[in-house]
Amino acid sequence: MLDVLESSEQENSFDYFNVQNISFDHPLTSSEIEEFRSIVFSLNNLRQVYFKGTIDVPSIELVKNLMSLGGYVLDGAVEKYIVTILSPNDMNKVLESNYENPETWQIAYDLDDESFVLTDLPSCRSFFAYINRIKTLVEKEELTDFEKVLRVYDIIKTYNFDESCSDSLQLAEIVKNQTAGSKGFNKLFSFVLSQLGINSFVGREKDASQKETYVTIVDIKDDKYGVDGIFLFDPSMDSLPTDIYKSEDIRRINYNYFGLAISDIDYSLCGDMLIGALGIIAIEDYDYSLERKKTNKDNTTSKEFEQLNRCFLLKYSDLFQRVKNSKTIPIDTICTAVNNIYGENDKVDDYERLLKENYEARKEELFSPKTEEILCNLLK
Repeated sequence: MLDVLESSEQENSFDYFNVQNISFDHPLTSSEIEEFRSIVFSLNNLRQVYFKGTIDVPSIELVKNLMSLGGYVLDGAVEKYIVTILSPNDMNKVLESNYENPETWQIAYDLDDESFVLTDLPSCRSFFAYINRIKTLVEKEELTDFEKVLRVYDIIKTYNFDESCSDSLQLAEIVKNQTAGSKGFNKLFSFVLSQLGINSFVGREKDASQKETYVTIVDIKDDKYGVDGIFLFDPSMDSLPTDIYKSEDIRRINYNYFGLAISDIDYSLCGDMLIGALGIIAIEDYDYSLERKKTNKDNTTSKEFEQLNRCFLLKYSDLFQRVKNSKTIPIDTICTAVNNIYGENDKVDDYERLLKENYEARKEELFSPKTEEILCNLLK
């Protein structure tokens, strides 16, 4: 039986005039298809259709086609909502289908704090065309996982940073405008990585003024570069404004918030401090960290731990240990990957020198030296 959200109050079940909202939450049976056929071929007042739960693409197609044929349905006046996260293959099928009024279709393409993020079909098509271009690029270049992370980081950090951008800004809109705030940069970075099969999580931090910003942790295992661990990234901190820096090479030059150990944030001269789930993981003592996790009363932090479990599929002791064993990725490793990806550049030697000089200069501006770094310098 169809889930009719607002149906006729008449005793006659065949009077569909007051039907306004219908919900489909599973693959349709033949009897449900016939029932919907009766609705669209009868006098009705249909305004909204929802696809959710375990709905499949063939059912969406059937409903769409019946609506286009029904003589009593004005397709352009009916809003259609696909409120479920589809698999990549199903999403491609939905996006490639034909629609009479594509702007009346709203599709969920992301999940944020247990809420579906919806966008209209034309915007969703443009967004996934962008994602597919990146997929094609990394496949063509035959990149390893570490190289994929670096390549995506380079793409995202060339966007314009605007701290006035809302945290609720849709990813599709960010790609369209090439502008984002701290959360937008990191959400887009994490989403693109997820489409490449790389696990990541967007967490929170606060600066000295108590302003909340965002960072991303990424799980990388890459034998080619000897990179194995969970590292911290923030493409918003390494972005340069396009209206000032015209050269793409120059806009790629910053890697100071690329592949950090989580503990590095403690040495930030900006007063950055990880909060929420990442703040608890950053505690050096495991027993105290676990106690803080168990006694946590903050709902947002609890949701973050649920997301971490989904992302990394590790029990807390293993996640904690993996984070603690992850050392900052050296600039020499980053330069090697840059050379391997962009090595056809005739000025690659000069570019590597520029990367290293910039890295060391900005490191002094952004981070206090650790004890082991001071000792190494004294013993040189």
